[in-house]
Amino acid sequence: MSKEDQIDSEGRRLATTVWTALDRKAGAIIELTVRQLKNKTSTWTVMGVSVLLLTLLSAFYIDSVREGFESIDNDGDSVDFDGDGYPLGQEMKYGSSDYDEREYPGAAIFIPENQINYWGVRTHSGNYTWDVFGPSKFTGSWENISTNYAEYGDECPEIIGEDLANTPYGYSSFACTLADNSVYVQFLRFDGNGTLAVAEGWNAEYGRTTESYYVAPDPQSAYIDEDGLDWDSENPSQSQGFDDDGDCTQEGYYLPTGSQNDDDNRNGVACDVQWIRGPDGS
Repeated sequence: MSKEDQIDSEGRRLATTVWTALDRKAGAIIELTVRQLKNKTSTWTVMGVSVLLLTLLSAFYIDSVREGFESIDNDGDSVDFDGDGYPLGQEMKYGSSDYDEREYPGAAIFIPENQINYWGVRTHSGNYTWDVFGPSKFTGSWENISTNYAEYGDECPEIIGEDLANTPYGYSSFACTLADNSVYVQFLRFDGNGTLAVAEGWNAEYGRTTESYYVAPDPQSAYIDEDGLDWDSENPSQSQGFDDDGDCTQEGYYLPTGSQNDDDNRNGVACDVQWIRGPDGS
């Protein structure tokens, strides 16, 4: 009789098969479990470690899924067009321009009072903040030209004539000192007490400037993946939603845009979601 045909005293085959190996392993696991149940402390330890491992695995899974979704700026207010470190959404709240790096939340704001227009009187005198848009000459005491254009003290090229017509500097900021110690300026804003003369066909504004204060820049992530509206699918009302991040009502915005209190669905309720149920009530 071969080894595979051997039987025990009760007539059962003793051949080693896959099934008998699995039975032995299962029996060992059951025996271990029974022994563990006899010791309550050991049982609770095993259960606690298992729950902890499952929790950690779930946390890693959720984090990996979350990072797999692309962040979306659904209303375009996370951009920073002028590169001053303040996103558009924050600039809108404070009323500053995101297209002028001189204007940002907390910065001194220029408030124009009047202007030297294109074809009117070419000069004006006084103690103002001057915002110059073209070839101009300033005579008097001034402040902070050096802040906006460091090379203002350089002698002006001879090409600049008395009528300020020949100015080959394009549309960039520029300043220099004329022979009579007056200052030639173009496309600059500065404070000064004196007289500004503007070339024919150009203009300048004059007014006051507010005091500056510090405002910490918001991260761009604060204006990405915003939950624009809260709404409840279980609510039978057709008009739902609340603008929980404020970019529709724009309440508290210093300078709201033309899109505040939007009513695109034309149901007479601003900043809401109109939910239209189907025939089956869904």
